[in-house]
Amino acid sequence: MKKYPLDIAAYYVLSVLVLVLVLVVALFPFVYMVGTSLKHGEVLFDTSLLPSRPSLDKLRAAVPRSTVRRLFAQFCADRGRRSRIITRCVRARRVCARSAGYRFAVVAC
Repeated sequence: MKKYPLDIAAYYVLSVLVLVLVLVVALFPFVYMVGTSLKHGEVLFDTSLLPSRPSLDKLRAAVPRSTVRRLFAQFCADRGRRSRIITRCVRARRVCARSAGYRFAVVAC
């Protein structure tokens, strides 16, 4: 096993710790949101992150079954149109990125 100088090892450990901290801070709102949506009634204001007995009642009330079926059918029916729109957006982004890259290259010289 290769030995590294102490400063490189400390830098590596510090960078890993910073990345883990950023990951935790970035994922916390999503975990909190999902945990809150699974709570019910008086458990809603409990300080635990995830409920001991999750409930999907709020999600069922928020999205009626007929709405889900209609949205899924619309999603499947519009597949060709949606792919054309996405293709146009990707092409436009590439053109803008290429022109911006050219502009930065000209400015840098």
